[in-house]
Amino acid sequence: GGANCHQLLKSIHQFKQKYCDKNVPCLIRGLEKSHFKDISSQWRKSSIRQIEMYSEPARGVISDACNSNAAPSANSQTIVNTEWFSTFVGDDSMVPVRINNNQPGRGSNLDDDGRAQECETMEMKLSEWIDECRDHEEQFHASGRSGERRPRDNIGYLKDWHLVNFLSQRNESLPSWPLYTTPSFFQRDLLNDFLRRYSDGGDYKFVYWGPSGSATTLHSDVLHSYSWSYNVVGMKKWIFHIPELQRDNDDDDGRGEHYNSKQFEVIQNTGQTIFVPATWKHEVINLLETISINHNWITAANVDLSWQCLLTEISSIETELQSWGHIPDLDFAARENMLRGCIGLDVTSFFFMVLVELIRLLSSLYGVDCDESVGEELDSSEDRLLDLTSAIFRLRNMLCIIIENSMEIIDGGDCDVHLE
Repeated sequence: GGANCHQLLKSIHQFKQKYCDKNVPCLIRGLEKSHFKDISSQWRKSSIRQIEMYSEPARGVISDACNSNAAPSANSQTIVNTEWFSTFVGDDSMVPVRINNNQPGRGSNLDDDGRAQECETMEMKLSEWIDECRDHEEQFHASGRSGERRPRDNIGYLKDWHLVNFLSQRNESLPSWPLYTTPSFFQRDLLNDFLRRYSDGGDYKFVYWGPSGSATTLHSDVLHSYSWSYNVVGMKKWIFHIPELQRDNDDDDGRGEHYNSKQFEVIQNTGQTIFVPATWKHEVINLLETISINHNWITAANVDLSWQCLLTEISSIETELQSWGHIPDLDFAARENMLRGCIGLDVTSFFFMVLVELIRLLSSLYGVDCDESVGEELDSSEDRLLDLTSAIFRLRNMLCIIIENSMEIIDGGDCDVHLE
């Protein structure tokens, strides 16, 4: 009813203010039945094995990640329903399995610029991956290492799997579609909505499937985007490295931040969702065989950080072009092509992504329904109007910055453009 809708909009506003705008992580409970009911029921099955789970004290729907002190309790385990994947994805479908030979830890998998290095990738049939996971889990539990908190070397991890995109082309055969809906907390997604409408079908919506002990080493997320991750099955340990602000930009990563030894851990159980803030370096260890839904997304609150990421990539590309004997100032098209290859977006696409969202928000403000809505419905409350006008102000400023920076990029810094 109206009261529930008002409470939801209030929660969304509080989430944006407390976590998105302040760029800090949080753990969210209570979204399983409202947004992930179908995918949870289809991708899980029960197991008789008892495991040590970690349950947080009740703190409402959202809780600060660093304050979610977990206490162990015994619970029956749910495991991956591999029959569903064999039936609806297909045993012969090829999946991207990453092999990471580096130990997690500060700087273990970062290049000189602080970016994550590519790990070895191998394509294998889904049936082979299912067999590999089953064999690994049997050995893992037989050895008595169940619930082990340390990552293990040379374990395959099915990452960056565009499964939802793949299934959308054959959704007629699925028991239900869509398998899940994006929670309202994470809507107004500039990135994936723009790519869905105006690209050749790319997206930043992934499935991650890793056996016990598999891990993602220290990194921050692509495009300096926000990300969220819902655990359909399993348990993860997140290790967040806390950034510190500094006045000078020496020895940092271009954002006025550097990373020290301060860190904290969060245990994410089955059915829970975690919000990962932009630019925060983190490590993730699967304590059990785990399958999760992960989205990277950009909003007005972090679009400036994403633009800084593009500028950093442009600088790296110019250095590489110079090593090839090219003159970067005269090779804008080459830079655009290389940007698309590196991070999936170029300057032109980024500009239009921001412009499209700005037009949509202005249309909402003036009550014009220019196209289908992507975010929450427009509400007349002061909080909602404040969010809307704040986003419009940020996106307008972002467009001005992009134009100024782009003219400098094209003209080699000789452009004298000033926007009011």
